Amino acid sequence: PVHHMPQVVAGLMKEQIVPSLYEVATFKLERKVDLGPFTHTVDDALPLRKAALSIFATCLENLPASLDIASFMPVLAKALGDVEDVQLQAHQIVISMCVRQPAYIVAAVESFVEPLEKTMHKKQGQKTGTELERLQEWIKSALRTMLALSKLEG
Repeated sequence: PVHHMPQVVAGLMKEQIVPSLYEVATFKLERKVDLGPFTHTVDDALPLRKAALSIFATCLENLPASLDIASFMPVLAKALGDVEDVQLQAHQIVISMCVRQPAYIVAAVESFVEPLEKTMHKKQGQKTGTELERLQEWIKSALRTMLALSKLEG
């Protein structure tokens, strides 16, 4: 409904939807899977965090007045330090907000610097082919975000 009929959910956003959205956006549910000689960590909440960021991005476009954007900034900062997929979404949100809601970004920019710098300084290690391309795209996304931030006044 937020895409096509935002007025339907507008009244429920602040009290019911947004608090849950913020909670889900930072939810972690990790478990260890034993694969014989080594263990693998699976994050079962990853799809939920990605969906929450996606919903937030849509609301930012279609229903910005229904959001408490200032209280979302710490959630966004945490997303910038999350796994690759979540970071890429967070990069897009930050870049979009630099144009639409620059005042909120300026107020929170300090909390964005460290996670973005970590991403920009990722080591290539032994990566080749597709893995290397993916890493380079990830780093470029962080650089585009930093560039958008650097153009802000304040």
